[in-house]
Amino acid sequence: MPAHRPPYPLLPVLLSILLPLAAHAAQPEPLNERVDRVFEQYNRADSPGCALGVIRDGRMVYQKGYGQASLEYGLPIRPERTVFDIGSTSKQFTAAAILLLVQDGKLALDDDIRTFLPGMPDYGAPITVRHLLHHTSGLRDYLVLLTMAGFNDEDYTTDADALIAIQRQKALNFKPGSEHRYSNTGYFLLGQIVKQVSGKTLGEFSRERIFEPLGMKETRILENHRTVFPQRATAYLLRPDGSFGVNMSDWEQAGDGAVQTNLSDLAKWDANFYAPKIGGAWLNEQLQQAGRLNDGSSIQYARGLMLEEYRGQRIVAHAGAFAGYRSQMVRIPAQRMTVAVLCNLAQARPAKLALDVVDIYLEPVLTGSREPGKARAKPEAFSPPAGGEGAFLGRYHSPELQVTWEVQLKDGQLRMRSARDEAPLLPVAQDTFTAHGATIRMQRDAANAVSGFVVDTGRANGMKFERKIKDS
Repeated sequence: MPAHRPPYPLLPVLLSILLPLAAHAAQPEPLNERVDRVFEQYNRADSPGCALGVIRDGRMVYQKGYGQASLEYGLPIRPERTVFDIGSTSKQFTAAAILLLVQDGKLALDDDIRTFLPGMPDYGAPITVRHLLHHTSGLRDYLVLLTMAGFNDEDYTTDADALIAIQRQKALNFKPGSEHRYSNTGYFLLGQIVKQVSGKTLGEFSRERIFEPLGMKETRILENHRTVFPQRATAYLLRPDGSFGVNMSDWEQAGDGAVQTNLSDLAKWDANFYAPKIGGAWLNEQLQQAGRLNDGSSIQYARGLMLEEYRGQRIVAHAGAFAGYRSQMVRIPAQRMTVAVLCNLAQARPAKLALDVVDIYLEPVLTGSREPGKARAKPEAFSPPAGGEGAFLGRYHSPELQVTWEVQLKDGQLRMRSARDEAPLLPVAQDTFTAHGATIRMQRDAANAVSGFVVDTGRANGMKFERKIKDS
């Protein structure tokens, strides 16, 4: 008689396999694996990408490179070594240099900048060092001015080019101290003030007073476009056809940007906010002091740093973008945590990526959710009177920019040819158009003839162009 066999002989075996799998599936996904998924679109051998650093309690708890530092040579991004241009994230270092000179007693925040830069125009009200630090000077953004004058990223431009463009301006965006509007001009001029006061370039001063004392051995400021920076990533942009193109710049201005650094060095800078080696607690307090307008109201911009709230946490941050480089460094002081994201692709969004990482690491202490961005209202189309387009045709010259633009009519459509390119002139109101991302407001004389136009770009407003009656 056959021995008795259990009815389900495979059940114990299956349970021994499935139960551990179920238990494993119930475990939360490791933090760093979740972080890697945030960057998965860049984690390829045929794409530029980003370097990520997560710092907690003064220690780098996670760092990783996603994508390539050089597509030409197939060199991957190495998070501990690869150097990036961090664009406007550099501004906190310029502010620190100025504050160290204040600490030295060599200048004061309420000094008139014409004390150090006598070539600056007199706009009827003093512009102070403090105004430059908080973007409340009213000065037009020199990057916009040079761009409007026809310069491209790859063109070679110097401090002198920027100063000439700035000093040609006959007006401000607003009265100093009355508004806050981000302008790279302020921080470029702060770099020039460091040079005048210390007798050293911003790069030299920063190396001696900031980078070397903190052990930031790979950090420098680009002041000569021919300088070789070991381990520097090449910057790229994504073309419409899906390929990548090199997107570097030969602009030599510093102060508003130009710091070349890596994650390892930024961690040393971050540590100075908790255990100061330079400037003491005073420097850190001054860097994070919010600006105030003439009416006493406070703004979110401190000195090279933005002060914001994010999901119940106070954050101190600054993003950067220049040529094909993109960066973000966000500090959450109460959690002693900093996230830095450095990218070499123009289309990368490091500010979003950094907050994605913050969400993952600080999920238990964050409140609420991210507020969706508000969509910008599109201007309603406005059609000028039939046959009225001819009134706008002609060439227009800007004495402040030393450049001529032309309004043309092609295939029944008005077009604006600037110093760089050509774009449709789209009507949005009577005598008001948009082109090149700017608002063009036509001006008329006493006889109701178009005599010129005014360009507003946000960072450079009130740029006047006069109609040329005939070529000179």
